[in-house]
Amino acid sequence: VIIRPLLKKIVSENFGSYGIVMWTKHYEDINVFKNKIQNDRDDYRLPLFVVQMDKEKYLRENNFQNILSDLEQILTNNIAANFFINWANLIRAGRDKTIYSIFELIPDYQKQDKNLEFLLFKMAQNYTGIPFDKIDDGYPLSMDAIKAFNDLLVSEINLSASQEIINFNKENTIFILSSEDKGWFAKNKILTKKKELIIKKITKEENKGKIEWNILNNLTQREKTTDILNSAKEEIISLFSELNSKLFLDYVNIHQDKVIPGNVYEIKGDSKLKHPELPNNSTPIIIEMTPPCDFSNTKSPYAYPRVLSGYITDLNISNLPNKNTNKNNFYNELWPIKLEGKDKTQIIIFDFSILGFVEETDLKDSSKYKLLFRVKDKLFADILQKMSTYIARLGLPIIR
Repeated sequence: VIIRPLLKKIVSENFGSYGIVMWTKHYEDINVFKNKIQNDRDDYRLPLFVVQMDKEKYLRENNFQNILSDLEQILTNNIAANFFINWANLIRAGRDKTIYSIFELIPDYQKQDKNLEFLLFKMAQNYTGIPFDKIDDGYPLSMDAIKAFNDLLVSEINLSASQEIINFNKENTIFILSSEDKGWFAKNKILTKKKELIIKKITKEENKGKIEWNILNNLTQREKTTDILNSAKEEIISLFSELNSKLFLDYVNIHQDKVIPGNVYEIKGDSKLKHPELPNNSTPIIIEMTPPCDFSNTKSPYAYPRVLSGYITDLNISNLPNKNTNKNNFYNELWPIKLEGKDKTQIIIFDFSILGFVEETDLKDSSKYKLLFRVKDKLFADILQKMSTYIARLGLPIIR
């Protein structure tokens, strides 16, 4: 009655991350509180974790000496709280080390602004690889400087994170889903939990080349059905698609008038690069594949961006991609993925056999090729490596 109105009043989208420690005599009501605040997700930013301390215990014993050590133990045993606190501490320490490592290179305050501007400019230019003659006042290099600092921050954090803060279960992973009688809970909407299912991902056995899924009902052991299995897979794949989009796709600082390796475009008009075997309701795309070294040194032999043809299509749960049976000219690793503007989980396919060149002016024309996103470095390197391997394996059909 008191806490939720208070949260609505003081917690906004910009409030930051936080957790709640419930100091209460009503120890058994903690789950009621958790269920109620889940329904408030549109009113304020929810806490990352909620843990409880039994107020009655300390009042009964009239002993508060161990309260801080007890709280520390509670936060340590709670995975959400433990990881959040340790991660935040690592970020804070890494942030300070990173910024000092660059600013200390310029000890003279009289020259700091100009020299720092030069260093940040070179870091930003190096991060993107954009040639000097392609930089103009309209391209926000400050964002690329921040991305370059992010790489330095990751290095500092990795040096500091010397101990494992969570003891992961190395034998299997458990994912708990809530369900109602009428079906699985909808995305971004938590429904009342009437029963609980545990979906267990079993590690690969020595003699089996596949991952098995077991559905265990922790209330009663029920018959395993295809519907339940597919529902569980769909929910987990949806979560994985959100993660993959954050790991591999970049929507920040992309501009139609800047053609950069890794840019992915939707083909809007007629083009010979449109894939000839588009599945129904698919989006034809191309990806700019000029090697970064050629791009940064403006050494493209044809003076045109090199592009690879492909398409985006809905991921069919009953027909998951199998790289062992598909043709080897397809890059079909990029799934599951969640794209902006798409309701369903997607798969992105590239066809190594359809490689071409497009004039830069055409790629800057959104009526011909609309810029969707840029793939991040790790993904771009994987596509480029697999494309190179495919091309190198074509061979020469000599008649002897």
